[in-house]
Amino acid sequence: MEQVACYGDLSDKVRCLASEQTRLFAGCKQVEELDIVTQSRNTVKGNDNNGSVYSLHSVSAKNILVCGRHSGLIQIIDLTSRQIVSELQGHTNTTKCFTT
Repeated sequence: MEQVACYGDLSDKVRCLASEQTRLFAGCKQVEELDIVTQSRNTVKGNDNNGSVYSLHSVSAKNILVCGRHSGLIQIIDLTSRQIVSELQGHTNTTKCFTT
């Protein structure tokens, strides 16, 4: 029987998903990075005052993740350092989706 990875309790918390190579990103209160090879979980720290994460988009060529927050804030996350490298606040409504 195949073993299923367990990343802790994310039930009823995940609002969006994005993938990049062997990683899965879950939009919760913060961005949770789930590595499907090592079965590890890391949190990308951000300001909790911006509300939950409602949209994610991975840009593999640039090694970044674009994150839309409940507050309308859009954050650019460097996937190597797991740090927010830029923030854009252009509107007041929840950022619910991205397109390429």
